[in-house]
Amino acid sequence: FIGTMIVGTLQIFVAPAYGALSDHIGRRKVYIAGCIGFALMVWPTFLLYGTHNPWLIWLGMILGFVIPGVAMQGTLQTMLTEMFDVEQRTTGVNIGYQLSNTFGGGLAPLIATALVGWAGGSIWPVVVYVAVICIIGAIATATAQIRPDTEDAGRLNALQEA
Repeated sequence: FIGTMIVGTLQIFVAPAYGALSDHIGRRKVYIAGCIGFALMVWPTFLLYGTHNPWLIWLGMILGFVIPGVAMQGTLQTMLTEMFDVEQRTTGVNIGYQLSNTFGGGLAPLIATALVGWAGGSIWPVVVYVAVICIIGAIATATAQIRPDTEDAGRLNALQEA
């Protein structure tokens, strides 16, 4: 509970910072960096969880959920809305987001449990599973069709304000 509260509090402050960063360097870059960071942090985070030391577990939660996790969360919704015209935005974003959350996020704990069971209690298959999902996310983001009139809009607005 304490770790979750720490992570939630930090996310409140880190999310706007990642949003501002995405305005300056682009949402794709921030999101892809979050995907790669999450893939790289999975193994060390699980190792910290395995220590059974609350301080190290909280550190793992911060390293996994705050630093790379918020890079993705803080930019995803804006990037998704930039993929669709205003007329299709609600349907386009909502259907894709809800289906991916339901099937990807909803089944992830079951898949992770099955992988740990298959591996006789070892976590390495879960680490590989998460890393592969992150790499797929980075590739999908790199190749996504974002409307040209919106892709750099945040960056241009930030430059004009400066």
